[in-house]
Amino acid sequence: MIGLHVLAYNSTEYIDKFFDPWIEFKKNNELLISVGHVCFKEYQEFGYPVLSADGTHEKLRNYHEQGTIDYLDIIEEPLTEAEARTRVLKPLLDQNISCLLITAPDEEFVLTEIENLFKFVERNPFSVWFRINYRNLTFSEKTFTKGFSPPRVFRNNSKWQLSHFFADDEPLYIIDDQLVSYLNLVNQNIPVTIVNPLHYTWLDNERSKEKIKYQTSRWGKDGCSFIYINDKLCFNERFHKKHGLILPEVFSL
Repeated sequence: MIGLHVLAYNSTEYIDKFFDPWIEFKKNNELLISVGHVCFKEYQEFGYPVLSADGTHEKLRNYHEQGTIDYLDIIEEPLTEAEARTRVLKPLLDQNISCLLITAPDEEFVLTEIENLFKFVERNPFSVWFRINYRNLTFSEKTFTKGFSPPRVFRNNSKWQLSHFFADDEPLYIIDDQLVSYLNLVNQNIPVTIVNPLHYTWLDNERSKEKIKYQTSRWGKDGCSFIYINDKLCFNERFHKKHGLILPEVFSL
C-alpha cells in the first residue's frame, strides 16, 4: 500500500492538474491519499487567515466527498510544518502503508512518472528513502532551474518504521526501538529519466513574496535564496555568496 501525503494552502489553481494523474494511478494501484489543509504557525503570526482566501479548503472537501482523498484534515491550529506533516502522516501509518511519498499541489507529476517512480523503488529494495529531482519553474512558467532534489519517498515496514517528522519534511524512523534520522539511512537519487516533475516554485507573483517573508522570518536576513528588487523577483546574490553558491542557471522548457 502506497501513502500519498499532501499539504495544501492557497493553491486552488494547481489542485485539479495535480490530482488528475494520481486519480488515474489509484484506479489500478493500492493508494491512500491523506491531505492536510494548513496555514503554518509562522504564516498565521503574519496575519494570514487559517482558511485559504482562494477556497483551497473547499476544493479539497469536494475531492474528499468524491472519494479521491481518503483522509482530509482541515487544520485550524497554529502548527509548524513538522507538526502538521506528522498529523497528516498518522492515518497512513495506521493503515500500514509500505511506502510514503510527500508532495504538494504545486508539484506536478504525470502518470508515467508516477508509475516509473514506484517501479524504481521496487527495484531498489536496499534503499530506505529516495530523492526526486524537480524542474523548478523560476521567474515564469517557461523557465526553470535544476538542483532541487529533496527527500520525497520513504519506505515503511517492520525493519524501517516511520515515526514522525522532526523538522519540516524530515522524518524519524524507529529502528530497534531507537529513533533514527532518515539522514543516517541508505538513500538514492531517482534519475531524471524516471521522474522529473514540474515544481511551480519561484514565479514572479504574490505567492513568492509570501514565501520570501516566511523564509526570512525563520532564517533571518538573507535567509532566502530569492529577493524582490524594484518589485521584480531576483536571485538573492548575498544569500548565494554567504553560502558559497553560484547563481543557478536558468533553462527554457
